[in-house]
Amino acid sequence: MPSRTGGSAAENAKLDHVRKATRAEIERYRDYRSAEEVVTNFRRDLHSSAAKKVHAELRSLGLPTLDDVRNEFEEKVRELGVRGSA
Repeated sequence: MPSRTGGSAAENAKLDHVRKATRAEIERYRDYRSAEEVVTNFRRDLHSSAAKKVHAELRSLGLPTLDDVRNEFEEKVRELGVRGSA
């Protein structure tokens, strides 16, 4: 994620929070054992209350969210024939 120098203390704190949350999310995805688990959890993460908070913070900082890559992700899921829960 980009560094934000010169931002307000609140923006810097928000950026630090979303950096940590994003790193934790990446590690969680690395632990999944199948493509199906990735798909299922990606879809859940689109709507979870914790993810919605992080997505709002990302948007307020002008950074991308899972929603921004959802269509591309779902297209790849279809191309690969991966099944997952909604």
